[in-house]
Amino acid sequence: MKVPRLFFLVGLLVLASAVQAQTAAAADPLVAAYQREFVFLDNEIRLLKERQKAVATDGDARIEASKKGLDDLEAQLLALTSKSAQMTEDLKVADSESQKTQDSFDLAQTIISQGNTRLTSAGLPVFSATVPGKSPTLKGAQRIQAELEYVFNSSVTLLDQVSSIRSAPGDFFLEDGRKVSGTVVQLGRIASFGSSAEGSGTLAPAGKDILRLVKTENAAAAQALAKGTPTPELPLYLYQGLDKNVEIHVEKSWQKSLEEGGPVAFVIVGVGVVGFLIAGLRALFLLGLARRDEARMKSIFDQVGADDLEGAATSSQSLKGSMGRVIRAAIAGLKSNPETVEDAIQAQILEEHPRLDRFRSLITVFVGAAPMLGLLGTVSGMIRVFDILTIFGTSDPKLVSGGISEALVTTALGLSVAIPLLLVGSLLTTWSDRVTGELEVRALRLVAHRHEGRRLAAVAS
Repeated sequence: MKVPRLFFLVGLLVLASAVQAQTAAAADPLVAAYQREFVFLDNEIRLLKERQKAVATDGDARIEASKKGLDDLEAQLLALTSKSAQMTEDLKVADSESQKTQDSFDLAQTIISQGNTRLTSAGLPVFSATVPGKSPTLKGAQRIQAELEYVFNSSVTLLDQVSSIRSAPGDFFLEDGRKVSGTVVQLGRIASFGSSAEGSGTLAPAGKDILRLVKTENAAAAQALAKGTPTPELPLYLYQGLDKNVEIHVEKSWQKSLEEGGPVAFVIVGVGVVGFLIAGLRALFLLGLARRDEARMKSIFDQVGADDLEGAATSSQSLKGSMGRVIRAAIAGLKSNPETVEDAIQAQILEEHPRLDRFRSLITVFVGAAPMLGLLGTVSGMIRVFDILTIFGTSDPKLVSGGISEALVTTALGLSVAIPLLLVGSLLTTWSDRVTGELEVRALRLVAHRHEGRRLAAVAS
C-alpha cells in the first residue's frame, strides 16, 4: 500500500513541476510587459512631477505678479480717492463762492430795483442809455456797478432835496374840490403846506402828484411858512410820496357808527333806552316803597310797648309805602287776634311782593333781547359781506367793510346795552330783597316789643 502511495506522490510532484515550468514559461512575457509598463508609468510620474513643479513655480510667479499689480491698483485707487476728495472740497468751495456771488448779485439787483422805484416816485430819471456818460452796451458786472453808482449818486441828490424846505408857486385843491393857485411849501418830500387867498393849511397827496387841502386849522402855520416867517410849532402831516391818494382818518361820531350798524343798531339803541328808563322807574318805585320815618317808627314802637294799639294805629296812618302797610297790618293783627299776627304780617308782605318786583321781569327780557339783536345784526352783516364777495370778489376790501361794520357794531351795541342793564337789574333785585327782609324784621320786632311791654307791665304789677 505504501509503494503505490509513494508513486502517487512522486507523480504529483512531477506534475507540479511540469505545471510550474509551464507557468513560468508563460509568465515571462507578462513580466516583461509589466516591467515595460512600470518603466513607462514611472517615467510619466517623473514627467508629471516636473510639470507640477513647473506649474507651481509659474503659479507662484503669477501670484507674485498679481499681488504687485493689486498693490499698484490699491495705490492708484488711494490716489484717485484723495484726488476725488480734494476735487469735492474744491467743488464745495466753488459752490459757496458761486452762491455768495449770486447772493451779492441778487442784493445788488434788489438795491437797484428799490432805488429805481424810489427815484421814479420822486420824479428823477432811472439809469438808462439817455444818462450822460453811461454806455448802453455795458453788460454783466460792469452794468451792475454802473447802475449802483448811479442809484447811490441819485439817492444823495434826493436826500439833499428831501432835507430842504422849498417854497414855490403851485396849484392845489381845496376841501370843496376847487383848484386854486398859491404858494406851496414842501418840507423835503414828506410834508407840504399850501397858502392862497381862498384857503391855507396842510396839504396831502391826492395821487398823480396832486395836492389837496386837508387841515385848515393849520392855516396860520402855512401862511407863515409861505412868507418865510419861522413858527414855534409846525404841525406836520407826513406822507411817503405824491403818486398815491392819501385818505385822512376821521374820527367817527356815534351817529355814523349807528348808521354803519344798520336798522338793527337803532333797534338795539331803542331797546337800551327803554330798558334803562324802566330800570329808572323801578328804582323810583323801590325808593317810594322803602321810605321810612324813623321818628314816627320810634313813636309807634313806644305806643305798642305801652299797649296803646289805638294810638299806634292812628300814628301809623302817616307812614307811607310798604313799611306803613306792613306796620298797620301788624297792629291790626295784634288788635284782632294776637295769635295769628305773624300770619297777617306774612300775608301783607306777600301783597307787597308784586309792587317790589314791578318791572323786574321786563328788565330781564331786555337784558336777554339786546345780545340776541346784536347777533341778528352780526348775521345780517355777514350775509351782506358774502353777497358782495359773490358779486365783486375780493379785489377791493372796502366793498365788504360795510357788512363787517354792521356785524361788529351791532354786536358791540348789544353787549353794551345788555351788560350795564344786567348790572342795574341785579342791583335793583338786591335792593328789593333787602327791603322785603327789612319789612319782615320791623314787623316782627313790633310784635316782640308788645310782648316785652306786657311782660314788663306784669312784672311791675
